[in-house]
Amino acid sequence: MSTAIIYLRSATGNPEQIRQQEAYCRSYLRERDLAHAGTITEAGHRQDGLTAVIDTAA
Repeated sequence: MSTAIIYLRSATGNPEQIRQQEAYCRSYLRERDLAHAGTITEAGHRQDGLTAVIDTAA
């Protein structure tokens, strides 16, 4: 089974937007039989979380 990291981001920090993203991503993982390896959530315009995802994948 392959694993996946969920990366959630909202430029405005809108909690509802982040919840919707997470629900969609978890559904995507289930449909493709992917194991959830963690979640990184980021708000605003920083991209430290995206950098962490890329570093983890490498």
